[in-house]
Amino acid sequence: MGSVLGILLLGGSVGVAALDEGVIADPRGVTFRDRRAEQHWQALFEPYPTHPLRHLVALQLREGDRFDSLLAARLLYRGEPWTRRGDESGVTQSEWRRRCQPLLVAALRELRLRDDPALARVDIGLLALDGDAELTIAVLVDLYRRNPEFAKAGAMRVAVPDHPEALPAARSEEARRLARGLMVDHWGVADADVQRALASGLTRGAPRERNAALALIERGSADPLVAASLAQLVIAVKKAAVSSADLDGLALACGRLGALSAEAAESTAGLIPNLIELAISGRREALSAACALLARTLPAGFPLPTERLAAALAADPDVHCQHARANLLLRRSPATLIDHFSASDPWRQLAEHRAALARWTQANP
Repeated sequence: MGSVLGILLLGGSVGVAALDEGVIADPRGVTFRDRRAEQHWQALFEPYPTHPLRHLVALQLREGDRFDSLLAARLLYRGEPWTRRGDESGVTQSEWRRRCQPLLVAALRELRLRDDPALARVDIGLLALDGDAELTIAVLVDLYRRNPEFAKAGAMRVAVPDHPEALPAARSEEARRLARGLMVDHWGVADADVQRALASGLTRGAPRERNAALALIERGSADPLVAASLAQLVIAVKKAAVSSADLDGLALACGRLGALSAEAAESTAGLIPNLIELAISGRREALSAACALLARTLPAGFPLPTERLAAALAADPDVHCQHARANLLLRRSPATLIDHFSASDPWRQLAEHRAALARWTQANP
């Protein structure tokens, strides 16, 4: 485990919590003066723990002075069930973890009510031991309240699966997506660590994970990342067997990109020419997204094959595609629409109006 997480587990960086180390180290050896408290404690380690809230409330009433220690001990316990009955003798570790999930969530919720920053070491211990997505994100939220710096470090080790100090939850796509969302919410897309986490999702993740990372980015807030992802998507959607996830990703990337630039086109293997080809002959979904992006952000002076666009517009029976191309020409070359449409066509009338506005603007700077 990494240096930051290792130090936290030892408690060296976060102070000494009011926790009983003996309880945490040996939950089975805990002694109780109250027999009923002991029974409630043992019930938390049954092969199938039932009514976890009832047992936790009873322990809080009877063992209030060391209740936090008991909660920490149960959360960090990774051994076997303490008793086995009949058909439960063969229960696996993973199955027991699944059965204990409601109990662990309830115990974590109880600790969340404590504001002691030193409890961060319990959160860190859980992150190092548990790979469940729901539990991991709940722990990161708690850790953020207690120590934002280490919450960020933990979220990074979940969001980036090839991180040298990656945590167990990094193997879960759901956990990675949730961790990136947490980082964007608390530190913003401009943060270097957040950009690294997003880049991992955009370039290494499966289509659904990539699309989730794109959805976290506000328009114009991370153009280099989005442009690189868009360049890959443009190539992917030009294939014959394109997936719906790639088409969704292309639409997301086109909507999140703040501006196209000649530099971006050069650094991303001809991004703008590829987008123009999609606008002329791409599939309906890809064509619409490409036309909208080009209409909004095509750099001034970049050559646009207006005649090919006009010819494709006239030959395509799909009204949606017609309007997407017409919008692009209206914004970038109104004269082309005027030349290719009759005087009664609404798109020509819009183009004439736009051309008139442009002349008036030039005459009245």
